[in-house]
Amino acid sequence: MSSGGGEITQQDVINAQAGWAGAIKEISKIYLSGGDYVGAAAKAAGELYGYGHTPVLFKPTKAADAQFRPTAEEAMSYFVGSDAVPGGYSEDHGFAINGGKGWSEVVFQNHQIDISGAVAIAMGNYFFTSAADGSTSKVEYTFGYTKNSDGKVRIFLHHSSIPYGSAPASGTPPAAASVTPVAAAFVGSAQGAPKRHSMGFAYSVQKDAYVDLTFGNDVGYLPDGTPMNRAGNCINHPETIGPDPHSPGSPLPRALFVNDVGYLPDGTPMNKAGNAINHPESIGPDPHAPGSPLPPSVYAADVGYLVDGTPLEAAGNNAVH
Repeated sequence: MSSGGGEITQQDVINAQAGWAGAIKEISKIYLSGGDYVGAAAKAAGELYGYGHTPVLFKPTKAADAQFRPTAEEAMSYFVGSDAVPGGYSEDHGFAINGGKGWSEVVFQNHQIDISGAVAIAMGNYFFTSAADGSTSKVEYTFGYTKNSDGKVRIFLHHSSIPYGSAPASGTPPAAASVTPVAAAFVGSAQGAPKRHSMGFAYSVQKDAYVDLTFGNDVGYLPDGTPMNRAGNCINHPETIGPDPHSPGSPLPRALFVNDVGYLPDGTPMNKAGNAINHPESIGPDPHAPGSPLPPSVYAADVGYLVDGTPLEAAGNNAVH
């Protein structure tokens, strides 16, 4: 294989993978909004794949009749669907648009990247999140990259496959009864087969953004005095900042699920924690008598594990009490 563009670096590979993932999401976004997704896919293919520069060895994930796609036209059929391009293969339903459902996220997880001069090979798993229902599909990949004569890094080898023994990427996840019970789950966790921690237990990963959470705290102050309406991502998105819903000097609204009895890991009693240190006038007596048992919480999770393997009976305050 002749490249002519010079040596390739690991950062070149990382950038190429980010470009590929971004292109899939953008094509889906344009498709779902009714735009020219075929044009977007054609532009992305020219930037990402080496068609016209080098031979391309492409074995798509969901290709059975036409397993290999040596030409740009055959690759386009796979990515946008047979109905969108002349001479497309009938088995192609548009991987880049998830067969009409779209992808909202694509994440690369490299097992290893090997670089030899002008050629880099990356192997690992990538994860596709459906824009329709939030389900995630795991796919195995091997990519080969080289720097072409115009100085751009492009793909000359792309092989994808479903993990051995798995259902198809768009299939129904295995029944919950057939997997180990989830040891740690979070509000808004994705449904379906749980992920596996390296210690062996299963867990789910929260995918909600702040705006999706029902019990977001938008009234109050952080310990440094920052009002909640200007905290977190708001500082990067000033256009989203509204007026502070709390009038300075007035009592903070009472939270339904506040924990006012107990201690933080450093020993700070809960009645003096968080916003209370900025509003000493609101600090009342500690409702917990030192030495007495802490009252049971209605919402306590006392069975299971955190994602790092810590059993809940040894987590949080229990570690210091």
